[in-house]
Amino acid sequence: MIPIANRTLPIALKLIGLGLFVLILSSIDIAVVVDAYRRLDLLLVTGVVVLFYPTIWIKSIRWRRLLPVSGQRLSPWELFRAYLASYFAGTVTPGRLGELSRIGYLRTHDVPMWESAFSMVADRALDVAAIGLLAILGTTVLIDGWGPWIFAVSVGTGILGAGAVWVWGLDRLPDVVGRFFPCTWAQRIHETTDAFVEGIRHNRSIVIPAAGWTIFGWFLCCIQVLLMASALNIEADAIHLIGAYSLAAIVGALPVTVAGVGTRDAALVLTFGLAGLSAESAVAFSSGILGLYVLQGLLCMPFWLHVPSRQLEEPIAAAAGSEA
Repeated sequence: MIPIANRTLPIALKLIGLGLFVLILSSIDIAVVVDAYRRLDLLLVTGVVVLFYPTIWIKSIRWRRLLPVSGQRLSPWELFRAYLASYFAGTVTPGRLGELSRIGYLRTHDVPMWESAFSMVADRALDVAAIGLLAILGTTVLIDGWGPWIFAVSVGTGILGAGAVWVWGLDRLPDVVGRFFPCTWAQRIHETTDAFVEGIRHNRSIVIPAAGWTIFGWFLCCIQVLLMASALNIEADAIHLIGAYSLAAIVGALPVTVAGVGTRDAALVLTFGLAGLSAESAVAFSSGILGLYVLQGLLCMPFWLHVPSRQLEEPIAAAAGSEA
């Protein structure tokens, strides 16, 4: 039986982001945000939505390269449909069911578990590395002086600290820390890292091509960001917008809110302020990102429905059960 404290803590953490969102709304002129959407350029928004599909296609090609042996039996089109289906699953369900659905899809095609696990871990790691580099670049541009270097050193220290914790084991931490970092996290970290190491050991030649596809995919993502800003009539340097978006995406991924609401807004208010933009434009931009995320998820629904549910139900249920 899961202790009540362990069940209520995640819910309480989610309220942090929602509280931030309410606080931000109470301190801005909402009429300005509404007016920005009245003047929204729908043609540019359409361009953002259209670019979503080639971006996912590139991710699908990268995913295929991350499946060294058995994955080559699957065509890029099959993986493209599975990727879109998982995007919908990730939009409408909590946690990591989007990624779990992709593992389930691979398992129905007899892809070995180490390949499936490695492809998911490497896929996420490449995206995290890309957005991390963009965030550091954005910090360097937005903040003068020693700030960027302090940020870079902090990130490096965090990575080294996470590695040290993995080696030592979260299960060895004091009980008071364990209340916030359940021991099951230690096992997940071990399994995730082992899958990544095993995948690299089996096929080292995939790293450079996968990194190349990652750069291409994030180039298209940056174009989407700039088009969305233009659609909202936000005038700023491209490097400022991309840096602000990257930093906000990292903050929005923290498990203290729902879909980045509040935390992403707060990060954009701060970074937009550093770029000389208003808080109202930051909230409008953040709302546009959230709206696009939901819209793109709904556009992926037909792909989810097209994938036979019998292929995914059992693997997802088993994986979700192991997450509990």
